[in-house]
Amino acid sequence: MKKPLAALTACALCAMLAVPVLAAPLPELEAALRNIRCESYVEGVPNKDRYVERELTVLGRNPEDPARIDTPVEYASFYYAVERDTMITLTGAGADSDYFFTVSMTPYLFDGTDKYLAFEGAQACLLDAEGNWVDSALGSEPPGGVMTLSAGESVSFTLPVEEFEGDTIFDLQITVHYPVYEHAFWTHYLYRVDEELVARLRAEREREEAGNPVQFSDVEEGDYFYAPVQWAAANGVSSGMGDGSFGADLTCTRGQILTFLHAAQGRPQAEGENPFSDVAEGDYYYDAARWAAREGLVSGPEFLGDTPCTRASAMTYLWKLAGAPEQPGDLSLLFADVDSGADYAPAVAWAVREGVTAGTGDGIFSPDANCTRGQIMTYLYLTAGQPSLP
Repeated sequence: MKKPLAALTACALCAMLAVPVLAAPLPELEAALRNIRCESYVEGVPNKDRYVERELTVLGRNPEDPARIDTPVEYASFYYAVERDTMITLTGAGADSDYFFTVSMTPYLFDGTDKYLAFEGAQACLLDAEGNWVDSALGSEPPGGVMTLSAGESVSFTLPVEEFEGDTIFDLQITVHYPVYEHAFWTHYLYRVDEELVARLRAEREREEAGNPVQFSDVEEGDYFYAPVQWAAANGVSSGMGDGSFGADLTCTRGQILTFLHAAQGRPQAEGENPFSDVAEGDYYYDAARWAAREGLVSGPEFLGDTPCTRASAMTYLWKLAGAPEQPGDLSLLFADVDSGADYAPAVAWAVREGVTAGTGDGIFSPDANCTRGQIMTYLYLTAGQPSLP
């Protein structure tokens, strides 16, 4: 799974200690975390489909008064859905030889308010040398020692579901240690046992393979976005919100539209460093953001993935992805609210000529209006040439 607690810096934090002067440089955070590969296998349901975005607030307890819940100290906006017996595998995947990693887990219990999760205890569990979970309150380290793995080594385990009955978020923390530097990096993966969702996703996948349309609670035949949504689901562009709905009327963010575009292009691998200060490995749009930067769709020090996508931005992304073809003629004649000198004017002209949009009526384009997910899928579907559905 890939994405951490948001207030824990979106997928990775690093603990700094005194670093001795050495000949070889300490790896950067992103390079260090590439040494770890975390995989959870659920038969018939791809990892990307089990990624659930949901507004969750995780609370910690005051260590001096465990009965009192403090104000929110950590936040989560996602988890990966798994089954009770889902096997999770961690592998030392990098080429570095001077590191090892350890694994701990903190459970958070849903308290029933649908607003936050209450911390289930004052301590985390540790993965011991035998691959079993041990309550760290029992001692400084488990009998036999803590599980430590290096490059080329792996461990597989299940979550201790029986120990924490109820609706629980399991926060898996993998710590990458560089002992020669007295330095460590860490990253978080969130899991929730959600067998109902997994079963629904598996059924949807079977319907797709059988050529039957995917059913979303908020998408009906006759909706203008019905065919675009079905096309998107059938081609792996989007599987909806994870609760049976597509979220067609919800505002589409920059992170979402670029993730959709990346998926529609076959999810090409993004080479090179991450240019954005607000994008971390594990963010659902991590690969899409790097790809979009490489393609020249976005630039700048920040990605701003949660920013709403406007109509002007949507047309600009599509136009650039098409090669930014020049547009002849007087662009000021297009719409009353599109200035011919606007940087998005050529994109709007291209979209009109390609039949992607005709504006919002009365000679208006509404460049600053936010787009819904249904509208974005419609733009992508039209740009793709309105392919027939299976």
